[in-house]
Amino acid sequence: MSIKLPMGKSSLDHNIANMKLNESGYTVPWAMYHDSNRNLFLDGQYIINHEPGGSAQMFVWRDEKGYHIDATSCRKHLWSINDHELDNSPISVTTCKF
Repeated sequence: MSIKLPMGKSSLDHNIANMKLNESGYTVPWAMYHDSNRNLFLDGQYIINHEPGGSAQMFVWRDEKGYHIDATSCRKHLWSINDHELDNSPISVTTCKF
């Protein structure tokens, strides 16, 4: 017999891909990457926290237009390129403030 993790204790319960409309929170800057054309995407598997924490956090919110990022607190971070398909579908970034 296996024991199940309670609801709310899995990263799946609090990840970018499962954000509801008008929800917001914080994630790590490496949750965002770009392709060879510098288009920005989010990896939907990363956790969204409702409070900032750690030394590197970006603010993410979702509305009817899409996903938006405020990365002004990550000014020294360099984003990575990722041209291969992730296990989950990449999420396009609608707007981003650096």
